[in-house]
Order: sequence, then structure tokens, then C-alpha cells
Amino acid sequence: MHAMWVHGHAAQSELAAKRLLQGDGVAYSGRPDEELWVHFAVPTPVIIADQRPALVRAFVLFRTEGGAAIVKVGIWDGARLAAEFDDLLLEGDHSQRLDEGNTFVIGSPFPVFWGIGISVLTRFGHQTLSKAGCVRFASAGADFE
Repeated sequence: MHAMWVHGHAAQSELAAKRLLQGDGVAYSGRPDEELWVHFAVPTPVIIADQRPALVRAFVLFRTEGGAAIVKVGIWDGARLAAEFDDLLLEGDHSQRLDEGNTFVIGSPFPVFWGIGISVLTRFGHQTLSKAGCVRFASAGADFE
């Protein structure tokens, strides 16, 4: 088993967003019902002992506030979709340890060729909330066998 991780500072958003770098990661905020894709490029071993590793799990350590929620996660090997997790509503603090809210198990081991990217869609707040929601990313990573 091999594990590779990247700090939350490495997160990149698709759109210009309110972004705040802090020691414990990066925070994004948005208006109620606004959505934002954030992407992590995970350092990826593509050959280990003359073998292609297989992706078995991906992780996104995060904390949401103000009604923000993670609603979708996509895991990519270059341009190949390895796994997609739809219809999520992940809220709260999942930034300190691994749990079912921040661990994404790949259905069957996925051979890796190009490099792992993790894409996270966050929805900020709800129409009934007047304040901006916030998501804080501490880290992202993956396990390979």
C-alpha cells in the first residue's frame, strides 16, 4: 500500500472565488446557492516496482460552515474518470481524521496511468440563509496498492 497526500494550500478553484489561505488549509466562501468546483492534483506514483499501482481510495479532509455542503466528488486519472460520487450532502467537520464523510472508496482497484485529480463540487448555503457559506480544505490524498 502507498499513500500520497497534498496540503489544502494546493487546492485550485475553477472560478475566481473568495479564497483565504491559512496555516490549516484554504477556505472558500460563496453566496447562498452558489456552487464552486475545487480541484486537487494528488502526487501520483505511476510505476512502483515495475508495476502500475491501482487506486483504491481517495480522501478530502474538509470542514463546512454556514450551510455549505459538498455535493459531488469526481476522481480522475488524467482524462479518465476513475469514480464519481453524486447526490452527496456532506457537511460539518471532517478535517481532523478519516471518516465516512471524507473517504471515497473506489468500487474496484483502478489502474493508474497519468496522475490523480480529485474534483469537489461545493454548494454554499441555502436560499433561506442570508450569510455566505464556507468550506475549508485541510488536505486531500489517495491510497494505492
